[in-house]
Amino acid sequence: MTTEMLTLCFAARPSPNGELNILGATDIIIVPQFPIAISCSLVAKVRFQKIEEGVKEIKFSIIDSDGKTLQPAPPTQQVNIQIPSGSSSASAAIVVAIHNLQFPKAGEYEIGLAINGRQEMTVPVFVRLPVPPPSGQPPLVP
Repeated sequence: MTTEMLTLCFAARPSPNGELNILGATDIIIVPQFPIAISCSLVAKVRFQKIEEGVKEIKFSIIDSDGKTLQPAPPTQQVNIQIPSGSSSASAAIVVAIHNLQFPKAGEYEIGLAINGRQEMTVPVFVRLPVPPPSGQPPLVP
């Protein structure tokens, strides 16, 4: 199994044809103040080999820099992997929408992906206030 992608984005939708439409994939979120709540999606694309067919349990996590869970984890997803005849592998796109994801303070957070209870990948997400501009100029966004 290979994790091809793990990201936080502002909208995502898998299509029946296997395409994955993602809007606003990012690892930096600029917000006007703290605490703040945002709506977003967590997206993973995972490739499985023929010998890995079957039901997989997919779980996302979101933790802060102290290792504390940011809020209750999104519900576990189950995906039944079936490799088409004549193919050696197949990918699965997993999209989980989160409404009102709470960020209590600026900092580095971590999105995690576990499959069948094993951590497969993590990616950082930096949540920040806008950088103060030099006098008389609009704010700079890193």
